[in-house]
Amino acid sequence: MTINSSTRIAGPYTGNGSTTAFPFSFKVFSTAEVTVVQTNLSLVETTLTLGTNYTVSLNANQNSNPGGTVNMVTAPAAGFLITLTSSLGYTQTLDLTNQGGFYPSTINDALDRATIQIQQLNEQVGRAAKVNISSGTDSTSLVNNINTLANNLSTVQAVNANQTNINAVNANSTNINTVAGNNSNVSTVAGVSPNVTTVATNISSVNTNATNIVAIQNAAANAATASTQAAASSASATSAASSAASASGSVTSANTAATAASASATSATNSATAAANSATNAAASASNAATSATTASNGASTATTQASNASTSATTAATHASNASTSASSAATQASAANTSATNASTSASAAATQAGAASTSATSAATSASEAAASAASAAFRTSTTGSLRTPVGTTAQRDAVAEVGFLRFNSSNTQFEGYNGTTWASVGSGASGVTSFSAGTTGLTPSTASTGAVTLSGTLSTANGGTNLSSFTSGGALYATSTSALTTGVLPNTAGGTGQSSPFTQYGIPYASSTTALATTAAGTATTVLHGNASGAPTFGPVSLSADVTGTLPIASGGTNSTATPTSGGVNYGTGTAHAFTAAGTSGQALLSAGSSAPTFGTLGISGGGTGLTTNPANGALDIGNGTGFSRTTLTQGSGISITNGAGSITIAATASGGGFSNMVVLTSSNASYSIPATKIKITVVGGGGTGGAVGATNCYPGAAPGGAGGGAAIKILSGLTIGSTLNITVGGAAGTSSVASGTQSISTVSATGGATGSTVGGTSGPVAAGAGGLGAGGDLNIRGGSPNPSAVSNNAPSASGSGGSSILGGGGTGRASAGAGSAGGPYGGGGGGAYQNSDTPTGFAGGTGASGVVIVEY
Repeated sequence: MTINSSTRIAGPYTGNGSTTAFPFSFKVFSTAEVTVVQTNLSLVETTLTLGTNYTVSLNANQNSNPGGTVNMVTAPAAGFLITLTSSLGYTQTLDLTNQGGFYPSTINDALDRATIQIQQLNEQVGRAAKVNISSGTDSTSLVNNINTLANNLSTVQAVNANQTNINAVNANSTNINTVAGNNSNVSTVAGVSPNVTTVATNISSVNTNATNIVAIQNAAANAATASTQAAASSASATSAASSAASASGSVTSANTAATAASASATSATNSATAAANSATNAAASASNAATSATTASNGASTATTQASNASTSATTAATHASNASTSASSAATQASAANTSATNASTSASAAATQAGAASTSATSAATSASEAAASAASAAFRTSTTGSLRTPVGTTAQRDAVAEVGFLRFNSSNTQFEGYNGTTWASVGSGASGVTSFSAGTTGLTPSTASTGAVTLSGTLSTANGGTNLSSFTSGGALYATSTSALTTGVLPNTAGGTGQSSPFTQYGIPYASSTTALATTAAGTATTVLHGNASGAPTFGPVSLSADVTGTLPIASGGTNSTATPTSGGVNYGTGTAHAFTAAGTSGQALLSAGSSAPTFGTLGISGGGTGLTTNPANGALDIGNGTGFSRTTLTQGSGISITNGAGSITIAATASGGGFSNMVVLTSSNASYSIPATKIKITVVGGGGTGGAVGATNCYPGAAPGGAGGGAAIKILSGLTIGSTLNITVGGAAGTSSVASGTQSISTVSATGGATGSTVGGTSGPVAAGAGGLGAGGDLNIRGGSPNPSAVSNNAPSASGSGGSSILGGGGTGRASAGAGSAGGPYGGGGGGAYQNSDTPTGFAGGTGASGVVIVEY
């Protein structure tokens, strides 16, 4: 069947400590293919064992009703998760042989196994980390990146914990970047901030001396030496500015690489804001420095004072730089990914502080020239007011920074354009003009708001010659394609442009076909048991295969066919001719199919060479197949003299006849055998009863004398014939004075028995008659004999031997009497009676009579 569900997971189910049954609905072939995974409260997964931890009951039909139920041996604890999936082995076990037959279910099961294996892999791959198909990253790089993140998990978590501060830094990134972009100007202002402060302090003197500007201008000659020192100071300041710019760049890199550095970055922002405020104040004070430079001419003492102030301000600037360095170091501590950049920032900031110290030393000499300080201040970036303009450095092309940093911005007075350094070259930023200066109207479809300048508005259509479509509207859902080398249109994409020529959707699971020479259409969907049929006058259709209309010719052997058109013979067998299939003629009932080597097989009787008999006649009762040298002859056995043959259905009985003479074998049974197997069809049985026990002499006041012996057992002799060999008789052998018998077992006979002889009387007291026991009797035999009895009249003081004799039997004599005082002897063999006891003194001593012999059963055959 088809597998309509791609689901290969059931659950996860949450345990509650009582539920043990968990269902699933995906197809499997056996219970061993169901895998159960348990997840504990620590999210540790364990694959359970079938039979030990759970059992599986599958739905009866996995095709129409896939799935079943997993039954846990112990209910999962509360909060534990149970997830069910399959673990079908990744092997292909189907082997289709050439010309071999198979059922369609064989193919369906093989395809189902392949689909299940694909679904298992898809489920596992779906839980794996993957890269985008266009990323170019291989799985090894992905695993390495994941391991790197895992190794820096604590840092990532710290970044996440400082997300609010990071967002705050990001919100102020524009101001931070602006300060960083003007770092050189800020550093320059910081270098002369003491002079600016001095000017601001003496602003009234500056205003007073404004009328003395000519004298101030003449002071330039007196400051020649100061200029030389100022140049050195400027170079040092430039170096310090470059170092500070590098520190700024490093801090920027630190901010970019470590998003977790928000708290320290906030401190850096505060420091930068303080620096910007100082720059703003310096710029405001320095705006009047040009007209107040006469202060520099007051003498070396004033210059020295100003230099001291400049040194103090430089120290303050260094302190700010140190704070920035400290903040950058804190930023590095917050994020390991930014550690290197932050360290570089700290190093660069320290270098900037060192350079600032050098700048301070140089500024001590530079302070003697106020005009130079004013010039330096005039070149600093400043705002004229809180809402005014930002002034950038101005200079010629030749005056560009020898060592430029990415983001430097200046106005080039050589080509009257703003320009910026992009890391490779200085590029123009705008042209300084506004609006459109020139325009090509006409076929472009664009019209300016004025004749030559201003904003541009769009009207009309843009022609294909100018990169447009020349269209003002489009068909909803339509395609855009070329109708010629210079025109476009929109709508259904024709087949000449690789389209279908149709605007209607395709039929799901239908087959595309050409509905005309310019358009495609789709057939209706087929079913699982249909194939596509061509139609010369219309659309192709799905339908079942017609064995009469769709199949013609003979299917060759190589294609799984028979290569034959032969009609099967009724009762015949299909066989191969070497090139095709054929059929034998029909055989008759009971015949076997006989091989003819490479020729056609035939039906017939299985011969000797094939392990058969070559005979076709039905055997009679007791018939035997006997070899005759070339084959078998079927015959029965012939009985001879003294031998009888009985042929039964499936049996032959051979026995000696009654006229065959006497019996040659004898079995004497002296102990009870409840079941005896008959050895021949005719037997003679002799049954003898047990002999009686002899009389005893009492021990108290006994008159001296003898007691009679016991009587002999009876006997019966019987000839049994017509018996079935192997059938059984029930045999009983009596003990002393006991009865022996042969009774019916599985062979029906009349019971033959012999009773035991009676016990002789016992002498007691001082007198009394002595009675002998009667002999036993035989019954049911052809000859029945009574056992012998002792003579009680012979018992006296003077005839102890005679009085003590036991009774005889046909097969055993009586026991011998005592000639002197003592116990009687045992009876003779085969049922003889025991002898009596004798006492010949007046001493009262008791003596026991002898025990009679046991009975016997004798079988002769």
